[in-house]
Amino acid sequence: MTIDKKWKTLCDRIKTEFNIDADLNGVLFLIGIREMGWMPRKFTKEEKQDLIDLGTFSLFEMKGYCTRSGNDREGWPMWEIQSDVNAMPAEEKMELLKTTAIEYMDDVWQ
Repeated sequence: MTIDKKWKTLCDRIKTEFNIDADLNGVLFLIGIREMGWMPRKFTKEEKQDLIDLGTFSLFEMKGYCTRSGNDREGWPMWEIQSDVNAMPAEEKMELLKTTAIEYMDDVWQ
């Protein structure tokens, strides 16, 4: 199965099971919620963005681009960048996030 088909399958399943927008930010948001160990609830705009960032860094960590260096006073993970992922072209970064999100969610649903 191609990455595009796997991505569509993942997004369809998330839309069905969690009733959230199943785009890249929606998937990253869901991963962030899981990484914090929280149950879905109403989140502030700032919390939503923080959860999307957490999902992003969690996936980058899986590929060795960063490592967790602890938590801040509010309990949010802090990261140490191992490789300059920001230098990666946007399209390549998006593909990396999608393929890693597929791997992540496959592990979750096994």
